[in-house]
Amino acid sequence: MAFGNFGKKIGEFAHNTSEKVSDMAETSKLNGAIGDRKAEIQKTYVEIGKRYFEEFGGNPEIGEAYRADCETIRKSLERIRWLELKVLEVNGKTVCTGCGEEIDATLAFCSKCGTKVALPDLASMPGADPAEAPKA
Repeated sequence: MAFGNFGKKIGEFAHNTSEKVSDMAETSKLNGAIGDRKAEIQKTYVEIGKRYFEEFGGNPEIGEAYRADCETIRKSLERIRWLELKVLEVNGKTVCTGCGEEIDATLAFCSKCGTKVALPDLASMPGADPAEAPKA
């Protein structure tokens, strides 16, 4: 008699465990779908902000609520460009001012379009960090 009851208890435990695992899997699936939708919304917010900045960011009549944010973006874009050029410089490369091709900084003329190579003056560019200026 005791073993029969024990078997029944094991069966109930297995059934309950199976239901809980199934519920956990379903919950995980639903939470994943919620996360996907939230990520989609966040991506859309970013795209709206990007389009707004591209359309109105340079407008002096931009609303006061957006002026500081647009200035932060502009400064960050300048800094990113400076850092990208610094990476090229460290690696002996530059960007052709004629065609935008990445080329060897020792070339006199671009190997793609023939434009005379002019190395950027990184120290005087917007986005330059005075602490990173070349030592005299």
